[in-house]
Amino acid sequence: MKVIDLEKHPDARTSIRKEVCIHRMLTDPHIVRYYGQRREGNVEYIFLEYAAGGELFDRIGEHLHSVLQNWHLTGDSQILLVNGDVTRMPLHRS
Repeated sequence: MKVIDLEKHPDARTSIRKEVCIHRMLTDPHIVRYYGQRREGNVEYIFLEYAAGGELFDRIGEHLHSVLQNWHLTGDSQILLVNGDVTRMPLHRS
């Protein structure tokens, strides 16, 4: 479960909406499953499948973090990590 304090992170609302939208679209056994979300006061809860290994972003390290900071991502892009290479891909589907 992710717990986001919106008082501490008021700009997180947009990111939360995007994350929830993406989780709802994904149905792959290799991706953490989304179970729902709930807001109580200024705290947002996102319910996800338990992953014992922790956050993938923490494991990838500073390299990916610096690469992502240098990209301007719009709502029609997603990040794809393949064999250690980071690629920006369009979200358009045919």
